[in-house]
Amino acid sequence: MSFITADEDWFSEIAEDDLGDTADSELAALAGDMNPASTCTIELYDLDSTCHISPYHKNFKTLIEIPLKSFTAANKQSLNTTTIGNMVIKLPNGLNVSQLQHLLKVLFSPNVGYTLVSIG
Repeated sequence: MSFITADEDWFSEIAEDDLGDTADSELAALAGDMNPASTCTIELYDLDSTCHISPYHKNFKTLIEIPLKSFTAANKQSLNTTTIGNMVIKLPNGLNVSQLQHLLKVLFSPNVGYTLVSIG
């Protein structure tokens, strides 16, 4: 493991010529792949929430369109969704992980930063 010292640069300059024929869309895809949040799933369990919400499209087993539904996040941000479905989540179970096959009626909203599971 190596560390950056105070004397080293955090960023290096790349000349446009060094990028070759790489398109902007390819660079954006590479940057997205390097984002730790894109590989991390965050789940919150809340007694006070009134519904399940998730941004993780890949975890849904089913999705159907619904009429526009608006909701307000804990930070007072207003969000909308037009999709609901059933999804799979993994629950901590001591030293193991249990897989809950069907969490029902989960709102899909890509703008939410985590899965919110209502347990109340």
